[in-house]
Amino acid sequence: MTGALRPAACGALLAVGLRGVFAWGPSPPRGDALCTWEGRLPPAARPALPPGQRAQLLALLEDPAPQARDRAARLLGEGRVHEAVPRLLLAAGDPDDHVRQGAGWALGQLEDARALPALIGLALSDNEHLRSEAAWALGLIHEPRAVPVLGKLAADPSEHVRGGAICSLGRIGAVAARSLIDRAAHDPSLKVRDAAAWAEARISGQESASP
Repeated sequence: MTGALRPAACGALLAVGLRGVFAWGPSPPRGDALCTWEGRLPPAARPALPPGQRAQLLALLEDPAPQARDRAARLLGEGRVHEAVPRLLLAAGDPDDHVRQGAGWALGQLEDARALPALIGLALSDNEHLRSEAAWALGLIHEPRAVPVLGKLAADPSEHVRGGAICSLGRIGAVAARSLIDRAAHDPSLKVRDAAAWAEARISGQESASP
């Protein structure tokens, strides 16, 4: 990532508080916790941002330094700043991949269906990190129209992308994707097989709960 943070940008970001969510992100755990790990912070870790800090972060989305744009996007998602969605949609098309991933992460946190086209764009990227971020975020927005692209991601060369896609299909409750989940149950990756077991159990639970 190129471009140094300006002192003003550093000050604005530090005023909000850097919470360590700005790298490519931790790998999801294995086992039962895989699909419940959503790159999502618990509500207690989401303090409301004062209007002044929201305005600073929105302005930083246009900072010359990609690092500032990336961190601002993630803090806006972390702070559940829903009015940032239109600006984050633009950031999802940023020339810097880190900024695009940060925007995708934030859009997932905000659970806004308007993010669907932008997240599909990330899902079609040549960058594995962007595809993986999109795979998780598409499930967080709970948008059934994401099922076709998640089906494509479920066959991705990367086990991280495949696992995220299968988790998202289960989270959405995509009964129509049952065959993809069944196929994932025989994936060579244990991580993907764990995801398939979780997704199948979730969909079965939803079906049994339906009147």
